[in-house]
Amino acid sequence: MRLGGRGAEKSVDCLLEDREGHSWAGTSQGLFQLRPRLLRVYSTKDGLPHRRCWSLAEASDGAVWVDTEGGVARIQGEQVQTFADEPARNRTPGILVDREGQVWLGYKHKGVCAWRPGGTTHSFWHNSSLGPTNAANVGALYLDRTGRVWVGTSRGVAWFEEGRPAVSFGDDGLPTNSIRSIYQTRDRALWFGTWQAGARRWTSAGDGRTPGSSLAPSSLCLTTAEGLADNRVFVFTRTRTAPSGSGRTTA
Repeated sequence: MRLGGRGAEKSVDCLLEDREGHSWAGTSQGLFQLRPRLLRVYSTKDGLPHRRCWSLAEASDGAVWVDTEGGVARIQGEQVQTFADEPARNRTPGILVDREGQVWLGYKHKGVCAWRPGGTTHSFWHNSSLGPTNAANVGALYLDRTGRVWVGTSRGVAWFEEGRPAVSFGDDGLPTNSIRSIYQTRDRALWFGTWQAGARRWTSAGDGRTPGSSLAPSSLCLTTAEGLADNRVFVFTRTRTAPSGSGRTTA
């Protein structure tokens, strides 16, 4: 499929399917919305801060948020909205909107922030004294089925509760590898895609329902030795294999 006339389909950086079944593609040439019978293109002429689109997220109100090379925008009803109070940061791809309406964004080498447009901004792991080697560089953001925010970084992964990190890196058997993707399956187990260390499946309390419980967590690691095509895992998908909706997770 061609996206416009400038070869944008060759530079897709992020994809999202919203609740209405529309597909969104962020590219170096702008943001494309594909409807069943219509391809809608959003560019700087429509109000995007920049044509290079890095990350996409859908909020609970159905709005689509996009993080671009020049800033963040919110799109709803085909209207593009930008924000004067967006936190200044050295950008790294990744955006998430939690159930309370906070927008989570990554800083390059300086952790993550939770920003409420028009309100407050809270930063975590924002310690410049660590230097780029030991800093928490965000590689993945994920909202699980209970509403917890998970943040994957170059130092490992942690979840947040009540606006604060609930664990330290490495607690509860969580991986300390550089995390590039996060996905939760229907059984509430979490999968973490790493940079050069394969895919890791993690559950707590034996069923993955209660992070931080007193029962021992369990984990599973899959690499090229177990059949993965590559030890760098950037995305997980769920494919249906039966009318009942059961399926399998693909890395």
